[in-house]
Amino acid sequence: MSGMEPVPGARTARVLALLSLPAALLAQLVVPALLMALCALVLAMRAKARAVAHPHRHGPQGLRQAQRSIAIAVAGAVLSALLWVLYAAGALP
Repeated sequence: MSGMEPVPGARTARVLALLSLPAALLAQLVVPALLMALCALVLAMRAKARAVAHPHRHGPQGLRQAQRSIAIAVAGAVLSALLWVLYAAGALP
């Protein structure tokens, strides 16, 4: 397992997804947070496809990392979209 390569883009996707969560909580950064989450989702899905296509190179850990990144990116996108709608409706100050 030590000879396995990390999946390209998985760490970048996870960082973007994690940064989108706190950014979504600020009114001025809701739209950039949504864009970061969507970019993270695309990168994570590409990383998952690469991990599935080359299991001998990336191993099961690469697939788990990509799946975690997808879950975090979806959470960031949902939170950003929900808060964007609430800010637009005037429900939040």
